[in-house]
Amino acid sequence: MSVLAISYPVTESAKQAIDRYPAIGRAFCLPDSGRSEFEIVRLLSNTHYGHIHRFLEFIDKWLDVSGPIGRKVLKVKHPFQLEQAAAELETFVHLYERLGTAVQAVESAGNSVSPDVEVRFDACTIRVEVYTPVDLMGFQLFKRYVPMVLKYLDVSCGYRLDVKIQPVQEVPGYDQATLYYPYTIPEENETHKWLAEFAEGARQWLSKESPKQALRMPGPGGKVDIVVKIAKLDDDPGNRQICSIWATRSTDTKLFFEVGTAQDTAESPWGRNLKNKLRRQQCGEPVEGVLRMLVVNFAMADSGWPHFISGEKFGMRFREVIVGLDGGKQHYDVVLPAQLGYECCFGQPIWINARWEVKVGDFIAEGGLDRACIPPPDSTPKEIEELLSVSDPEAESTN
Repeated sequence: MSVLAISYPVTESAKQAIDRYPAIGRAFCLPDSGRSEFEIVRLLSNTHYGHIHRFLEFIDKWLDVSGPIGRKVLKVKHPFQLEQAAAELETFVHLYERLGTAVQAVESAGNSVSPDVEVRFDACTIRVEVYTPVDLMGFQLFKRYVPMVLKYLDVSCGYRLDVKIQPVQEVPGYDQATLYYPYTIPEENETHKWLAEFAEGARQWLSKESPKQALRMPGPGGKVDIVVKIAKLDDDPGNRQICSIWATRSTDTKLFFEVGTAQDTAESPWGRNLKNKLRRQQCGEPVEGVLRMLVVNFAMADSGWPHFISGEKFGMRFREVIVGLDGGKQHYDVVLPAQLGYECCFGQPIWINARWEVKVGDFIAEGGLDRACIPPPDSTPKEIEELLSVSDPEAESTN
């Protein structure tokens, strides 16, 4: 995945924090100074945020037991990759807490095809591959990286910046100032290029002795504008705050699975991603005594109500799409939709190879893979998003 690389300063708070997480301290060599692209450095510098401290405690508790999965979390250099590695760790922990040492993380052997987790169950081996696609990649890059780029600029001052994202009014006299559509943000490569230009423009702006009050730029694709205003400058470069206001947007992942037909879903970005993942067959070819499971994690979907994956309407469409994309080739034996986090929950399994449902159907229940996604009573979309998030950098840098 080609994503703008952001480096993080190695702060005194990071060097002090690592002592509180002994397993992380043994496995990761924190530089004495300078900057680092490792996401774990950003986390260690922000332990005053409760969700980040909790995530670091979670990593530290399970690092040694999870082996290559835990080590992967420490090695990633992009926040999306961190979320994806975290999903693998969360799956491992979910299964390990229920099935114990029968659950093992798989050490990848170079470029060979391998799953993330293997489980011994009765006389069978269950190979589990965790897939966390990014919904609307261009938009997610734009939304996630704008505050991060600004917070971690390599400049010698601190600041508080107010960021406003607003739609471009294309028709004179027609008020479009309150709504925009994420699909109008270009795909990954174009947005990545825009972010690099934005980062350089912001760096030059704030490097000046007396910067102008505001930086204004058209956003990627030209359908939105971004305005960054200086609320306060500070001599301490470690004192930074980014406050963002985003215009109302219209989106929800579940529409990909509830509007139109199964063919429409198969031809959507979600369908294309799923088709490519199925064909990679990271659990290998069919082998006697081996169940191949693909867990599709919806945690990075752009949805206000992510628990929709346990709904009947979604389940029917997801089954149609998976069976159609597989095309009878049995790339996997079962596909399981999920929302992975500290408390994992799941939709209905799609049994591509029906004989396995009879043979090891108990594994779904004993592994806790039948825990339905039910939103907490009276919860809002934002509260649900926070419950599912483990390391969202936006939560540490915006209000």
